[in-house]
Amino acid sequence: QEAAATVDARLRAISRWLIEQPPVHLFRLLECDICAIDCQHAERLSALAFQSIFAPVVAVFREAQERGEVRPHSPEVLAGSFLAVMDNIWYARQHLGASHTMEQMAEMMIDTLLNGARCEPHTASE
Repeated sequence: QEAAATVDARLRAISRWLIEQPPVHLFRLLECDICAIDCQHAERLSALAFQSIFAPVVAVFREAQERGEVRPHSPEVLAGSFLAVMDNIWYARQHLGASHTMEQMAEMMIDTLLNGARCEPHTASE
């Protein structure tokens, strides 16, 4: 299936999977909670989070760059941004009374991440 190979389709599939799971709160876990556990367990948990969540999203952006679908920005920054947005969709839906479904919010944020929020083309020098 050719469409499944596009960055849009892959991010949508990842977002659907993340929405179907209990919230991970990956960044809070790695930034705050991990300090409260044994160092050996913390390292193992960090490695598992990297391998199972972060690295696959980095690969999506890296492969999209190789195909010329996205600009050559850091795939790690793009992946982190995508995952942070997905974490916050849970928060927005549960605590801010968001009027959209989580799926709709994910679609909007994927579109914004890939296409920008501006109506007009913009360059960094403007």
